[in-house]
Amino acid sequence: MKKFAKYLLEKSLLELNFISDYISFKKYYSKSSVKNKDKKQLEAWILQDKHRIEKALSLPEPKTGFGQDVVPRLCENLKLWSSNYTKEDVYYFGIGALSAYVEFHRVKAIALSEKIQFSLREIDEQDFQNEKISAAGVLPYPQINTDFSDFFDDFSKTRHSCRNFSNQLITHDDILEVINQSIRAPSVCNRQHWKVHIFSGDKKEKVLSFQNGNRGFNENIPYVALITSDLKAFYSANERNQAFTDGGIFAMNFIYSLHSKGISSCALNWCNSFVVEHKFKKESFIPLNEKVIVAIAFGYPKDDALYAKSPRKDHKEFLTVHD
Repeated sequence: MKKFAKYLLEKSLLELNFISDYISFKKYYSKSSVKNKDKKQLEAWILQDKHRIEKALSLPEPKTGFGQDVVPRLCENLKLWSSNYTKEDVYYFGIGALSAYVEFHRVKAIALSEKIQFSLREIDEQDFQNEKISAAGVLPYPQINTDFSDFFDDFSKTRHSCRNFSNQLITHDDILEVINQSIRAPSVCNRQHWKVHIFSGDKKEKVLSFQNGNRGFNENIPYVALITSDLKAFYSANERNQAFTDGGIFAMNFIYSLHSKGISSCALNWCNSFVVEHKFKKESFIPLNEKVIVAIAFGYPKDDALYAKSPRKDHKEFLTVHD
């Protein structure tokens, strides 16, 4: 009977994993119809609408009068934020985008529509004087006069997956610097939904027990990072894969940032069935609305550490040019 049950599970695992992922995404993604948005959902909406304004202003020829739906929605969500939460950076990022929008039309001598003016009046005028609003808007594109190609070629060729770490501690300041560099990764509408959970000690061992690619060196791993994406940052069913796209880009930034400090790493797959995922969630290591993208073992390498050569195929095999 047990063999038959196992057979049925294996045959239906794809469908069951699909259903589990579907339920998880549907439960947490922030649909536009949701009126009672929580803080994370409001943050996602503010960041994406802030970015829509910035993106429109960065076009070759920005159209005047754009954003007739975006600006009122941003104002509404900013009002909700100020009514329920402390005015943090995200709030002022949104105000900064509105300020840039107003200034663009002032320079063009174009009057704002009644709809836009009404929405802007809902915002506290003093908030437009806060110095934090300067972080949002647009700037002239930087002229890059240095050729970094040789540097990056050398830098990327010296990064290898490490499976033999020393017990040298990594300072908290170094970790913060790594995160600060990593968050420069692009994300959909600049929603910045990635999270990093770092584990050491017994909790690290427990996390590794849910990962199936660390056999033979798990006891040698000093730190494990789980890169996750917050599903509340997404508002459309069409964004069902975006957590993995953006999370993957962020993970590579994280790995390269570690490498820049002489800290080695090894990306570990997170290929778990819905059964294992359920058991992992019961440990309460991460919020239920976050999706694990990848695990990354990291630390300083031992002096006698070896690395797999992992030869790459010819680079021409990866390119298809469509004229």
